[in-house]
Amino acid sequence: MMASSADSRQTFIASTVKFLKTYDFDGLDLAWEFPGHLFGGAEYDKQNFVSLVQELRHAFNQYHFLLTAPISGVKEVIFSGYDIPKISKYLDYIYVTAYNYHVAWNKVVFPHTPLKSKDHLNVEDTITYLLKEGAPAEKLVLGLALFGRTFVLTTVPSTPKINPFGLPSLRIGFRGPYTFDDGFMGFNEICEELMLHPQEWTVGWDNYSSTAYAIRRDRVVVYDNSKAIMIKRRVCYCRPQYDYYRCRSNYRPIRLWACRLFRFCWSVSCPSE
Repeated sequence: MMASSADSRQTFIASTVKFLKTYDFDGLDLAWEFPGHLFGGAEYDKQNFVSLVQELRHAFNQYHFLLTAPISGVKEVIFSGYDIPKISKYLDYIYVTAYNYHVAWNKVVFPHTPLKSKDHLNVEDTITYLLKEGAPAEKLVLGLALFGRTFVLTTVPSTPKINPFGLPSLRIGFRGPYTFDDGFMGFNEICEELMLHPQEWTVGWDNYSSTAYAIRRDRVVVYDNSKAIMIKRRVCYCRPQYDYYRCRSNYRPIRLWACRLFRFCWSVSCPSE
């Protein structure tokens, strides 16, 4: 594996620097999903990741390239794969992928990017944990999703006005018409579906998790609308570790994945939220 030896790391770094210079890029976003033994890697991946970002930083300094990295939002994955104090020294920004906490294969409907949850798999607990582990507040960038997670309920609810969270579901969610991926709908697909078939869907809001959802018979899609994104953005940045300016002004950066899932919304408007 590339990161496991100094020679292979240097080959990768030299190639990266050449590529960035040739095509006039500002820097590199290093997406390794994910270091550590939990995803088929090894325990020494944690140190190898530190070595890689340290050596990239050294090579990037003379060109003033940015170096960023997305990391998991799950505490067990963070602990297994990332030495937070060390990588924080070398990364300009750390993107926290605060989504996919709950998906269809859990066989129960839950928000996939909840602000709060009783199982501690949520945006607020992740940010709190990273700050406690030594991540500088000014380097953390909250990553949210421009997509929803879909579920097929095991039984049709007696009323569509029910809050679906906690209801049992099948292991595989339904597909969107364009992304065509099990358990997944792009925000563009959600907007189009709700606009074209408003009588078939019942739209709701869960206050505890700050999550939007829509139900049509045995189908449920959970997602972040603009209200959810603004709430999570405000709550995560308005805490003692962040300065007053970042909390009270509009300077509260977020990273949205991915822009292609929003593209069709320029011509297809979502119902009022």
